[in-house]
Amino acid sequence: MKRFIFYRIIFFTIAALLSFNLAAKDIYVDPVKGDDKSSGLAAEPQAGGNGPVKTLSQGIKIVKAGDTLHLAEAIFHETLQLNDTAGEPGRPIVIDGHGATITGCDPLRLDGWSEVSPGLYKSEKFLSELQESDNAAKIMRVFFLIDGKMQHMGRTSKGKKTPFKKPEDLQTGEWTVDETSNAFYLKVSGKLEDAKIEAPYRRNGVGIFGRKTPVAHIVIRNLNCIHVLNDGFNLHGKCNDVVFENISAYENGDDGYSAHETCESTINGYRASGNSTGIANAYESVNKVSNIMLEGNLGYEFLAGHSSTWEIRNMVVVADCPEPFMVGYGKQEENLHSTVKMENVQIYAPGKSNFQLKVKKYTVLEARNVTSVGVPWLIEGSAKVADSIISAPTLECTADGKWESDKNNYYLSSLTFKGKKYTAADFQSYKDEARTDHNSKFQPYVKEDAGKLINAKESSSIGANISDMKIPVMDKSDPFKLQ
Repeated sequence: MKRFIFYRIIFFTIAALLSFNLAAKDIYVDPVKGDDKSSGLAAEPQAGGNGPVKTLSQGIKIVKAGDTLHLAEAIFHETLQLNDTAGEPGRPIVIDGHGATITGCDPLRLDGWSEVSPGLYKSEKFLSELQESDNAAKIMRVFFLIDGKMQHMGRTSKGKKTPFKKPEDLQTGEWTVDETSNAFYLKVSGKLEDAKIEAPYRRNGVGIFGRKTPVAHIVIRNLNCIHVLNDGFNLHGKCNDVVFENISAYENGDDGYSAHETCESTINGYRASGNSTGIANAYESVNKVSNIMLEGNLGYEFLAGHSSTWEIRNMVVVADCPEPFMVGYGKQEENLHSTVKMENVQIYAPGKSNFQLKVKKYTVLEARNVTSVGVPWLIEGSAKVADSIISAPTLECTADGKWESDKNNYYLSSLTFKGKKYTAADFQSYKDEARTDHNSKFQPYVKEDAGKLINAKESSSIGANISDMKIPVMDKSDPFKLQ
């Protein structure tokens, strides 16, 4: 009997220890109040060292499966880097930003800058200080913050690249680089040390890299990434069950969000503006996204590459960037085809945008309940579109393209199919020859009336319903703060 009682005591002791070890913990990070010598187990500094830690890197060292890492609502001058980090099925590592902002910019490091003429400063050291291995990539993505405003000199990594000015031609608040010597030049009014200039010394805002083992069972929410040299949210290597909720990316040197290799991720709630690309994926990555808004990005709003896969629901694209909404850039010789499925999507082009929705070769688009206004379509790959509104000057399916559609409402000046142009007057001939769109309608495009289709459904089943979307709202007094 005594032996039985002894074993029962051992059993319950072990069970209690296991239960204690599995108990979820709350870990706190505060760049102002924190101390990396603290335990991280309290949001406020306490006697005995139980206050918040100071850095994201220390917080990641402490957090375990089932724990939640709480970020103070502050600005973090640090990358949230997850290398081979994983929770467990049903017990993810949760990182809650609570509206915090990760920035890639710091005040300009004055060491290495010298005045070569009144107000004109030069540095041969600056390029080496940026977190990127390739100098060409650095120059393609670099920008400065001058008085808090992004100065990219009309250049962006995946879009327009205005030629660099000569140093002597710079105006106050401008910069340039001599691509032969990699020397940078800044023009300021007065002394450089008095100018309010910041530079993107850090490469990414959130970096996820599954090298030896997959990054898995991670939830990241309520977080902004701004002003980094490369991507706001950057995923590489192997990862799965990585979930993002209520996030944003603003004014980053390359993509707001970018997944590569075999990364599998889910996004629910995302806004992107001022990046080179709003959102992108490549290689064999798989992205499931919902409730997102892309607006005012400098190169592309959206990119799908190689043999990547997208599943999109509830998206608004304000197409005012210079490059097309590019769906796919697979390669025939590598048998790479990107696949994009989208439902309940609104795309419109304000003003004089040159924007185009381009489905490139070796790409498959499946779309339903789309409202596209003022955006010409070009189908070079394969597109299957139904229950949608397409209002634009032109829609063209090339000789190599595949176009399968039905139950759409077209407002077009012309529809070109396999080299032959059709208008509303001969739409029936198009139906007969193309053997598609049997239940679609065709009306002439009237530019002045096109805007009326934005935010409007013509029936319960045709077009996008933006009332179903729950896109994160920005605080208008602070464009980098999520409500």
